Amino acid sequence: VVTDPSGELMATTGRFLEEQGYKIKCLNLQNMSASCRYNPFAYVHEDEDLLIMVNCLINNIEGPKKGGSGDNKFWEESSQTLLAALCGYLFETQPLEKRNFSNVLRLLNMADASDERAVDKDDLDLLFDDLEKANPESYAVSQYKVFKSAGTGKTAQNILISTSSIFARFFNLKMIRNLTYKDELHLEDIGREKTALF
Repeated sequence: VVTDPSGELMATTGRFLEEQGYKIKCLNLQNMSASCRYNPFAYVHEDEDLLIMVNCLINNIEGPKKGGSGDNKFWEESSQTLLAALCGYLFETQPLEKRNFSNVLRLLNMADASDERAVDKDDLDLLFDDLEKANPESYAVSQYKVFKSAGTGKTAQNILISTSSIFARFFNLKMIRNLTYKDELHLEDIGREKTALF
């Protein structure tokens, strides 16, 4: 695994390594169209992995925190809980090819926390109700219930808006959706077969 911010190392050694039998892979965040795709869901194997993925995602989207107030912490933790529920829903109910951040965003867009809500439960609530009937011990359902207990009306609306603004800012971009919709890095194979990841 080679840190190669300029791409120079891959350009100068890639062909040589290929001739030596190495598979060459590249994660290029500057030129995403020249990158292997990377989907963190491919490395989620149990509930604990979901939390690691969501925390890593939020921390890297938002950057380092400067010791915010308790009020800020409430919004951050509420957003993380909601995202853990949505990611958990995909993990528990969908095949790997449908577990990606584009589908997390689709789930997020199913929520309705408007003041003029016509029904008691929106489409997202109904999905989680069905999952709870199928699996009362569901981790995703438990996280969704924590999110729902954080508040209703304006509070729920603000949590949804905050989470959407964090998440959609990146995953509405076509290049990022394309980069993360499936996994081509196969990190689990590094060390099992000759691979050079730049």
